[in-house]
Amino acid sequence: METMTRFYTGLVSYFVWMVLMPFAVSGQTVDSSDALLSELAELKTTATEFATDLSARLDTLQSDLDAIKVAIDTNAAATRSLLEREFWPAESRALLGMYQSMLQRVPTREEMEQHREDFLAGTYRRVAVQGSLVGRSDYNPFPQPSSPLIDDDGTVVIPDPDPEPAPLLATFLKHEAAYSTHFFLAHSVSDESREAELAWHQAMGYNTIHWYLWLDGDYNGVHRYNFTADEVERVLYWIDRAEAHDLIVVLWFMSDDGFRWFNRNDPEQVRQRWQLAIDKVVRPAGIRYVVMALEALEYWTPEVARSHGQWLRDALPANTKLIWHTLGGDRRLIGEPWMDMVAWQSGFEFSPEQVAQQIRELRNDFPSLPIIAAEYHMSGETDEARAIGTAAIRAGAAGAWNGAFPIKEVNP
Repeated sequence: METMTRFYTGLVSYFVWMVLMPFAVSGQTVDSSDALLSELAELKTTATEFATDLSARLDTLQSDLDAIKVAIDTNAAATRSLLEREFWPAESRALLGMYQSMLQRVPTREEMEQHREDFLAGTYRRVAVQGSLVGRSDYNPFPQPSSPLIDDDGTVVIPDPDPEPAPLLATFLKHEAAYSTHFFLAHSVSDESREAELAWHQAMGYNTIHWYLWLDGDYNGVHRYNFTADEVERVLYWIDRAEAHDLIVVLWFMSDDGFRWFNRNDPEQVRQRWQLAIDKVVRPAGIRYVVMALEALEYWTPEVARSHGQWLRDALPANTKLIWHTLGGDRRLIGEPWMDMVAWQSGFEFSPEQVAQQIRELRNDFPSLPIIAAEYHMSGETDEARAIGTAAIRAGAAGAWNGAFPIKEVNP
């Protein structure tokens, strides 16, 4: 800071010299300018004091900045340690599952280390990782059907007894929910992908496939779809294609998360769209199953959901089953007279036996109402997911929608 003081002192001296120079050049004596010299001397003193004060303030500021940097570094180290200790183990397992389900391999040491560094640095985004895997040349969303469920002694596990009628089987969530048949109708999905999905479901021995008619913010808004009168012919075409693969189309009449196609809090707007779908698709195509909404109680009150359910039951054909989809572990509205079936969301942290026990308890409490195990795993293509779905079927579930071992695989 002494350099700064010398700089300002020199600057004042230069200024004094430039002020007095004209007098010397014009032949006037400097000595006769006592008043001016006195003022300049005071100015120099003031400038010197200012430079000294500024230097002290800069010293203080630098000290404060150094302290802040130390605090930031300390907090960053503590945050990094917390992330690595408490959160990275779970995220690393999720990454392992993504690689296995999407690329059919585990990540390399280098790939895992890069993900770890990104995670600890705060630049990691799971959606971005999923997107990068989807874009790889070795991405394979349609793995071959795996072997039937086998006991430790090598015998095939046979559901006992076989549910009647046949359970509704599907996988509408894959790859940690980065992929879903819910966006089957989105224009951002190619026809080739749609055909491949139908063929894959059929190859897996499943008998249903699940589509949204209105999709906006769900699944991070990557794929969007708005059913209108202009879409009728196209939707009917793909229903025919699904039936050609021995698949029953299950239509979902509302998606969750952000929604902008119309005001879903206005019952009149909602029912106008639903009536269009019923008149132009459900009746002509003979749709047998309609799910009113995914997680309806996330955005509607029980009273609004009940009103919509009663309206839909009256508007749908008598042979079309109206299905109520729950929030995770939420029994509200189950058993209402307008619903024909329940799509039960157990949550994604339960074992096969725990999900099976939930199904048994629901069947005991609602004996006349078919209960579907609808959501229990985000990677329905995996054997882990299929084992949960199979356990639910064996417990008497009317369906399993996040994967199961088909009855034709496990029957002798």
